[in-house]
Amino acid sequence: MNTRAQPSVLDNAAKTTQGGDHRRQNAGFVLSLSGCVCLGGFFLLAMALASFQAELLFVLLALAGVFSVVGLVLSARRLGRRQRGLAVAGTILGTVGCLGIISIIALILDYLPRPPRTITKRTLTQVHVSRNGPLTQTINLFRFNTGVYPGELKYLIEKPGDVEIAEQWTRPYIEDPIFLQDPWGRAFKYSPIGIHNVGGFDLWSLGPDGIDGTADDITNWRGRPALR
Repeated sequence: MNTRAQPSVLDNAAKTTQGGDHRRQNAGFVLSLSGCVCLGGFFLLAMALASFQAELLFVLLALAGVFSVVGLVLSARRLGRRQRGLAVAGTILGTVGCLGIISIIALILDYLPRPPRTITKRTLTQVHVSRNGPLTQTINLFRFNTGVYPGELKYLIEKPGDVEIAEQWTRPYIEDPIFLQDPWGRAFKYSPIGIHNVGGFDLWSLGPDGIDGTADDITNWRGRPALR
């Protein structure tokens, strides 16, 4: 008697298990689909965005996130079953929903206002004395017009004493003398005969400590600053 009843109990247990798996597959698919629907609603509403709709957009995005993640987890856990059609569909929809949400969040973060970038004194000085910096270009323009580099930086403002050079000097290359000072208020150092830049000129700042030849000097050449 018990022997005949045992298969029936096992069959019922198997059917119950299959039914539970099927319901979980359905739940995963429905949740993943709901996440994609919420995501679609977010896009449709975003195209006609008004100020009073911002809260609704946030709600749709939050629902899409919850539905997609939960649906993806439920569906992915059922991929090993025999009847897994809905599990595969739920996994695909959940993945699409999650990727869509990640993309939206990335775009939102990219468009958020960022704090203004602080330019340090050192960075400003590096730009000033670099090979393409404004002071360097002004010195090169002097050489282009006169054929030589200025003997001193002051000749970018006042006419040189040399008669031949003075004939080619038509106007100041710099209007404001402060242009020849670094952000620490000290004059830029300059040598028309380049020791580090052979065939060119050396231009540098003494840096924060104001001492020549130290490690914090800011130069237009590469390598360790050298004491002059």
